[in-house]
Amino acid sequence: WTLRRLREMAGRLTEQAYLCATEADYAAKLAPDSADLDAARARLQQTPGADDDTPPTALTPAQQSHLDNLLQQANAATRAGDIMLPPGASAYDLSRAALTIDANNQTARDGLKSLPARTTQLFDQALNAGQLDHAEDLLGMLGDLAPGDPASGTLSERLADAWLDRAEQAIDHGDRVHAQQALDAARRLHPDSARWQGLYARLRGG
Repeated sequence: WTLRRLREMAGRLTEQAYLCATEADYAAKLAPDSADLDAARARLQQTPGADDDTPPTALTPAQQSHLDNLLQQANAATRAGDIMLPPGASAYDLSRAALTIDANNQTARDGLKSLPARTTQLFDQALNAGQLDHAEDLLGMLGDLAPGDPASGTLSERLADAWLDRAEQAIDHGDRVHAQQALDAARRLHPDSARWQGLYARLRGG
């Protein structure tokens, strides 16, 4: 009876691990760069059935030193605004690298989860400074880090309005080239904007 029971338990654990891996693969197709997905992938590398109470894997002194260095670099990159670039030296990549050493590392997991909020903060700074191209890059990063986040839609509309402000200023100054460029950028972000249509009519009519 005991042997049969153990086999049944092993079968269930194997099935659970398979289902988790399958769900992760499906999620990867939808959002290959999701921070939460990477944390989940790191968790899946543990023994099937392990939970948060599982003692952390013992690291060698060299591994611990490397892990600490990665976490320090990830923190510095986050503060510097290097969220997903440059490759291999970004907060995102460094945190992921830390999780390959210690899949249970809470600092690395929290670091990944904090990146969308930090990216939003950087977006606001870029927008307020008139760095609209950089703000658009950050908006794209936010979409990768937190796909489906409804806040992205609001940020996109704010950026579109900023591009329309720039287009209007260019039209007022007779700068048709920059006005068209700004209108094109706004349309990518908010194609149904009534304001865009009005400014486009002004540009064509001028």
